[in-house]
Amino acid sequence: MASDVTVIMRTRGADGVTADVKRVGTAADDSANRVAKFGKALSTIGQIAGGITLANAAERGFGKLQDFIGSSIQAASQLEQSVGSVETVFGRASGKMLEFGEKADQSLGLSANAFNELSAVTGAFLQNYGFNADQAAAKTVDLTKRAADMAATFGGSVKDAMGAIQAALRGETDPIERYGVALNAAKIEARALAMTGKDVAASLTDQEKVAARLDLIFAQTAKTQGQFAREAETTAGKTERMEAAMENAQAELGERLI
Repeated sequence: MASDVTVIMRTRGADGVTADVKRVGTAADDSANRVAKFGKALSTIGQIAGGITLANAAERGFGKLQDFIGSSIQAASQLEQSVGSVETVFGRASGKMLEFGEKADQSLGLSANAFNELSAVTGAFLQNYGFNADQAAAKTVDLTKRAADMAATFGGSVKDAMGAIQAALRGETDPIERYGVALNAAKIEARALAMTGKDVAASLTDQEKVAARLDLIFAQTAKTQGQFAREAETTAGKTERMEAAMENAQAELGERLI
């Protein structure tokens, strides 16, 4: 390696060497990161395989492992598409969103792909109502965390709870009622007036009403805050996180196979 660098120095000069070293360093870092991620994926797959007993292998174990590997390319394709959606929706704030999504399997029980898909829809909605990219990103993370807490409290999946929140933001209140949230036009207008200092409901903007819906959702679900973390060591909590980790490992395996 040292002799190669010496040759480049003699032919290109100091500036050329600096550029080449940076390129080699970047490539090495990228390769190391990919190897580490792939190793994590294989470790997760190993945990799955390790949990297969001889008694149930024929019935479900090997079949599930085969399906897991066979669907990995599709999982990688879906993750790639959802990453693109996040980048498009959140723009300059997308890096933070993608970084959070990579850890969402443990913090929310969601795979990176599931988090990306949910956040892209929520972020696009919020920005359509006047929130900037950074504001939409922050609110989206907070809402998804709350959805995980709501699901842990009342049952069901995080996706279902987030779907109910998204519906409530659109003005469809029925889905979120199962989580103990009661929204109606009068409550929304009253909260919006209090938040804006305005006196007449007719003067409220759509953005102000959406902000009021957000505030009411957080206020009425405050008791659930932190419930997902509190149930982390329960059977349901462990299973949810493992399933999300499996989805991430599947997508990573698919990327390596591609």
